[in-house]
Parts: sequence; C-alpha cells; structure tokens
Amino acid sequence: NQWEEGLDIVQKHGRVLIHGGPGMGKTWMALKIGDALRKQGLRVVDTAYTNMAALNIGGQTMDRALGLRRKEADSEEDPDPTHYGLKWVKAMAKRTDVLLIDEVSLPPAH
Repeated sequence: NQWEEGLDIVQKHGRVLIHGGPGMGKTWMALKIGDALRKQGLRVVDTAYTNMAALNIGGQTMDRALGLRRKEADSEEDPDPTHYGLKWVKAMAKRTDVLLIDEVSLPPAH
C-alpha cells in the first residue's frame, strides 16, 4: 500500500512530501499516515494554510494550530506589528510529535 510506504518513510526519516496531480489522493494518504501515527500514541496536528483546506481535513489553519498571534510592536527593535512570537512556536513544538501540513503549495502571500 502506498500510504504504508509513506508511513515507513516518516518513521525512518521524520518527514515525507506527498505530491501528485489533483484528485490523486494526496490528502487521503496524509490523513491515513496521521491516523496510523496517532494509533502509535503520537500527537498529530492536522493543519493547512487556508481555511478551506483546513476544513477539508478536519484540522486547523497553521497560525491557529501553532498558537501564533500577531503581537504589537512594543519597541524600536521590533517595529513590525505583524511579527509572530517565537515562544508560541516553541510551546507548540513541545506538545506535538507530528505536524501534518496539507496543501503546502498554498501558503498565503505575506
């Protein structure tokens, strides 16, 4: 089974990129791998960049899943009000074993 091959790759190398044309089963395969990893006791977070893609997988958008919040510019060293705080990413990493990102080709333009 191809999804089992993908699972083996994740277990051996810590990541896998699933690619193919529309309707080829990429999302289905990723979710099967995620389910298998959950059955092994791993904490899997299903994410996507867009709201629609997140809804399709029953997950969350990347920024919501990671707990990223825009912080206000609070000093001259950080004048960009759209800067995301690294502490949120570190906190998420501590409570997640596997981050599944669907529709990775659709990141928002910033």
